[in-house]
Amino acid sequence: KERPIQPGICPEDVLKKLERLILRERVNPMRGTHCCDFCSQDEIRVQAGSHSLLLGAAEVWVPDSAGRVVFAAPNLIVHYITNHKYLPPESFIEAIRRFREESTWSGQALYKKLSHNAYL
Repeated sequence: KERPIQPGICPEDVLKKLERLILRERVNPMRGTHCCDFCSQDEIRVQAGSHSLLLGAAEVWVPDSAGRVVFAAPNLIVHYITNHKYLPPESFIEAIRRFREESTWSGQALYKKLSHNAYL
């Protein structure tokens, strides 16, 4: 079932933390980049401090605090939030807020484990 996209304003603390998580790890990286389907902008970057990353070629994964659900989104989500006023679901926002950045949890490690098991 298709759900309508929820417009709104994402809290600034969530957006900044999401940017840092995107810079921290690229999950399921792909060759090439994807431009925005809404405005056709390409060469979209996220920057935090001195770090910069071209978006559109990977995902960001964030676990919920209980470790039972992992949220996955294209890393272009920060562009959708800032340029198109996309408001992620409250459960995703809460997962971002609760995720400890000092954690050693790795979405890419989980992705590799899951994709390896898919081929067994």
